[in-house]
Amino acid sequence: MITRLSLAFTLLCCPAISAADIFQPLNLKPGLWETTRTTEMSGQLPPEAMAKMPPEQRAKAEEMMKEYAKMFAKPVVSRDCMKKEDFDRPFKLDNLEKSCTKTVLSATSSKQEMRLQCTDGGVKQNVSFRLDVMNSESFKVSTHGTAGDGAGAMGMNFTLTGKWIGPACDSKDQKR
Repeated sequence: MITRLSLAFTLLCCPAISAADIFQPLNLKPGLWETTRTTEMSGQLPPEAMAKMPPEQRAKAEEMMKEYAKMFAKPVVSRDCMKKEDFDRPFKLDNLEKSCTKTVLSATSSKQEMRLQCTDGGVKQNVSFRLDVMNSESFKVSTHGTAGDGAGAMGMNFTLTGKWIGPACDSKDQKR
């Protein structure tokens, strides 16, 4: 879940990813985890794209961007049952696009950090991930991503904090 949540938002600006198994398992307890996710978006659609839109479509696109920014600004709290295997490869990176370059900066059981740089159709995308294990019952994921074509750029900051609730999970606890 840690991986899925952080990558789900971050990969909005970068295609699928892959990596060799160089990450060490995280020093986190299996069981029920509660996570809180916050996301901030900035930027706008490229001016050239906006200029080509009819006024009504442009107004809808601008309104949609404002709504996304509001929606992502609200913290989201969830609970998930996590197994030991979920912490073995926190960044499950199986299908790196040829246009993406991955740089692993740290891969220990308490800190995992990497950067991705992708180019797709003239749009450059940069994403940085950092996962810190505070102790076996607490972690934080920080992600920063930008995408732009030189004329316009968008950014996203994503934070996920997790705290261990206990070893037992019941049927209402989700596992994605």
